[in-house]
Amino acid sequence: MALLKIGATLNTSQEPEALQIGLLRQILDVVPAEQAAIVLLGQDAGGETSVLGWDRRRRKAAPVPVSQTLVARAIEDSMATFSDDVTSHEELSEVTSLARRRVVSVITVPLVAKQRTIGAIYLDSANPMDRLHREHFEIATAIGEFAGSSLEQAVYLSALKDIPGREPTAPLPFGTRDSEGEAHSTPDVGHGENTHQCGPTEAVGKPTRRRKA
Repeated sequence: MALLKIGATLNTSQEPEALQIGLLRQILDVVPAEQAAIVLLGQDAGGETSVLGWDRRRRKAAPVPVSQTLVARAIEDSMATFSDDVTSHEELSEVTSLARRRVVSVITVPLVAKQRTIGAIYLDSANPMDRLHREHFEIATAIGEFAGSSLEQAVYLSALKDIPGREPTAPLPFGTRDSEGEAHSTPDVGHGENTHQCGPTEAVGKPTRRRKA
């Protein structure tokens, strides 16, 4: 039911920031993360990467210090990260941004559009009582698989408004793309099928890695 609600939200016509905030709020309705963020690559090669965060306790958009290590892994390698016990994990316990804030559990998954990774969803919690679990990782992975196209389309239509004499087209139905989307898409970094499941404290899975044709 939660995924259907998120899908309905993504199928509405909204500005990119409003769409991202709506998505983050709905994710936090089903995942007990204290902080959540959406990271999107720039539209063109070398374009500025955007990070929009939401703080559960403050109930508003706020800067979220995402782990650059984990986000880079999600975007560049299309590799998801999950741990429900960061402090005891050999690799993640040494990630400075996580250790500094005493994060106990973390999830980072790729955002996918047209079989390309265009960004990442980042979730973490420093509260042992609000620990992230495998079911939350699976929900985030599913959202990353279908939300990317709608987010990319919202950014594309918003950019068209800034082109003199160019009228933006109407949003396409959820899950479809327009014929011009490819020109505004990010480079193909590859991602793929479910080849590995994370254990309770295991850091890295590859739920979205596909072989290139």
